[in-house]
Amino acid sequence: MSEMDWAVGFLETAGSFVYHYKQKIQWGIARIRVLRRDKTPLQRLQALFGGKIRTIYPYSRKNDTGYEWTITGVRAEVAMRLLLPHMSLGRQEQIRGVLVFAKQKERMFTKQREGERENRRASGKGS
Repeated sequence: MSEMDWAVGFLETAGSFVYHYKQKIQWGIARIRVLRRDKTPLQRLQALFGGKIRTIYPYSRKNDTGYEWTITGVRAEVAMRLLLPHMSLGRQEQIRGVLVFAKQKERMFTKQREGERENRRASGKGS
């Protein structure tokens, strides 16, 4: 079994694929996240896709130590595209939703930044 086959199976059951959006500050980012007590599978994901592993205290009501692997932004979007054809139909739908939302928000943020630049130019305050 390849590492990618393993990752597909693991993320199918343990992964969270979301677009993390903060309305208040109008900012968002694609994210894949896994929480586990055992750090080993998270290290395998990190070796395959990158991302970060952090320790979580407490992980459960038993006050266990746990670990969280996350990958965000463009790296998460690339990983989602790689995983997409191998996932179940339900996960494919979830991942497609994240990717569509990420693209829409990227366009919105780009237009917003362009408008801000144009306003600065018009007022003589920016280049």
